Amino acid sequence: MKYLINTVWITLILCSQAFAQVTNTVIIPLTWVGRSTESSSTVAYGPSRGSAVSAGLALPLDPSQVIFDNGTYAPRSGVPAGNQYASWPQYGPGFASWECRHFQAAFTLPSGLHDVVGFSLFSPYYTQYGNVIPINDNAYVYLNGTFLGARGVDYDGTYTNIVETDGWYGNGNFGSAPVASLQAGLNVLDIVAEERLISGQMGLINVALLDVVPEPNTALLLIGAIAVLACALRRRLV
Repeated sequence: MKYLINTVWITLILCSQAFAQVTNTVIIPLTWVGRSTESSSTVAYGPSRGSAVSAGLALPLDPSQVIFDNGTYAPRSGVPAGNQYASWPQYGPGFASWECRHFQAAFTLPSGLHDVVGFSLFSPYYTQYGNVIPINDNAYVYLNGTFLGARGVDYDGTYTNIVETDGWYGNGNFGSAPVASLQAGLNVLDIVAEERLISGQMGLINVALLDVVPEPNTALLLIGAIAVLACALRRRLV
């Protein structure tokens, strides 16, 4: 009996180890496709927050427009060397003209993923703050045409020392909901940037996926545990 009890405990331990899981963070750099034309006649205008987002999303990309202009439209001093950011002015009166422009990026979903449970956007320059989107004022994020959420000053804005966005960033964690919108191969990320006072900026961002990976030898461990238990039962019955 003592032998059987010990065998059962060993079997349970093996089974618990067999079903252990590891969560990996998979980093995917974005390939930036383009940006809409930056001028007073080509941005989308609205009278209130979010009112021009749909029109902004429909703005065509301009192949001659520099995506990360690093302050051409809203320069900031003290930006760390190498930090890329997009900038834009406000053309209308503050808090009366909500102005949108369109950015687009793409990425290829890696093969060999197991169980993706999380989608985030993050700045490679400010990982000390976690997964953050440097943005001033607001960003409306779409994955393959599906709206993921709004981030920025008027939503979840946090103020710190990110110089290029006047200190502002939004939470880049979108949880598990975007996973349903991922597709094999090419994926498209659209961002509508909204401004409502003086000028704004957005920092370079990339994609991070949370992928749950089962322990490599799950099946073998489970088969082995069952065999050990069966052997113990046979000895007991003989």
